[in-house]
Amino acid sequence: MLRVRFVLAVLGVVFGCGLAAGQSPSVLYTWDGTGNLQNWQRSSDQPNFTVLSNSTPGQLTITEQGDEFDPGSTDPAYYGQSHIFRDSFDYIRENTLASGGIDLTGLQFLEMDISHNGTGNVSVQPFIGTGRDSTYTWFGPGPDYTASGVPWVIPPNTVTTVRIPIYKLTSDLQAYNRVVGIKVFEHADQGYLTWNISEVRSTGTPLTTRTLASHNVGSSDSGLNGAFVNFGNAAVQGNDGGQNQTGLSQNVAGSGSLQWTDLGTHGVTGAPSGAAISWGNGTAFYGNNFYERPADFSNYNRVTFRMSATDPLAGGGAVGVQAFFQTLHGPSASYTYNTTSGGAVGQYGEIALPIDGQFHDLTFPISGIPDLNLAATFGAHLFSHTNDLVINVDNIEFSFVAGTPGDYNGNGTVDAADYVLWRNGGPLQNEVDAPGTVNAADYAAWKARFGNTSGSGSLSGEAVPEPDSFALVVGALVAAVRPTRRRASA
Repeated sequence: MLRVRFVLAVLGVVFGCGLAAGQSPSVLYTWDGTGNLQNWQRSSDQPNFTVLSNSTPGQLTITEQGDEFDPGSTDPAYYGQSHIFRDSFDYIRENTLASGGIDLTGLQFLEMDISHNGTGNVSVQPFIGTGRDSTYTWFGPGPDYTASGVPWVIPPNTVTTVRIPIYKLTSDLQAYNRVVGIKVFEHADQGYLTWNISEVRSTGTPLTTRTLASHNVGSSDSGLNGAFVNFGNAAVQGNDGGQNQTGLSQNVAGSGSLQWTDLGTHGVTGAPSGAAISWGNGTAFYGNNFYERPADFSNYNRVTFRMSATDPLAGGGAVGVQAFFQTLHGPSASYTYNTTSGGAVGQYGEIALPIDGQFHDLTFPISGIPDLNLAATFGAHLFSHTNDLVINVDNIEFSFVAGTPGDYNGNGTVDAADYVLWRNGGPLQNEVDAPGTVNAADYAAWKARFGNTSGSGSLSGEAVPEPDSFALVVGALVAAVRPTRRRASA
């Protein structure tokens, strides 16, 4: 059965490290005073030996000692030499053991609050290492924030905020920031200094819409935008059985789309059918998904896949599509899978994609997915189907749309699925009466608003056929499908 195959396939997935936080402005490091350095360290190739400590809440302390083998030496040759302190490569943020780097797409600055106890000004250079090859980049102070510009000047005993202008980076470098730190220049006239960092944060206006993968002609990864076959590999014609891009191609018609042939069961029980395709942050795949650093999706409450399904032989009917997320949970960095039904692996939250060769917007609510600020990957999983289908994904967009009263599952439409959620006791989004309490008034509010949509929300469509043993559970779900025109060539 499909559900069993889905669960087993998920349990068997092995991912490279691929986490990120960004998108939503947030504090990345504060330090709690327990001695936990949050993986910050000195660079060993600098002449001034330093010791890092954290004994004061909200403060990382960097103490200069001059010479590693003769700390505190009175030899003037050791005074005030340069040094570097930084976070660990591919570290995300404090209080998690996961690695992966930071996706800062669409934000304005990466900021650090620093100070020193000297008697005069000291020049510093804030830097980041970005992209697959950790390209080091630094910027001078504002208002111009010139790349490789003049150093920042830090006065003594004053907290100064230094900024790295994220908005000046190319989109692929914004999506993958591997390391952040400070280089301190020589200051021989001031001897050994003590430095403090009190906070590292990202700033900017949170995005309300992000096209994560357009699959346009000329876009990243030869139009594949980092998509890869995750599980159900045997269903993808041409896939070699691995978590990779074999069997995927770019359809260059129109503006371009991701395409594959999803093999049908042809009436044979247990035959391959229904693959799951995953995406990271839309950058190049580079042979594996280690470099796919996804975004923080906590700004958004829905994701829309623009998809088409074509049956070259017959046509007609529909195939179920289920969105899923792989997120990081807890400080132990354990990966969990959740579907857009808001529960654990295997629960339904599918939408019917008509098999008519036309593109349709499939909009899934995502506000019920836990740990969206630490999403490793996300994807679309096709349900079983009899005939071979040619699948195209034209666009994937994350968005925030204000809730519609009575839209209890947050998919943008007041429909039968909201009634099912109310009948099962919630939890309910967009309640009209006594939020947090599921009662008869919620039913009345739903009934009075049935058919309402938020923004350009999806129209109601047909229920998705399901395996018999689950028909009673999902039979009442009405899919949210809106036909759409194919985007014109860019």
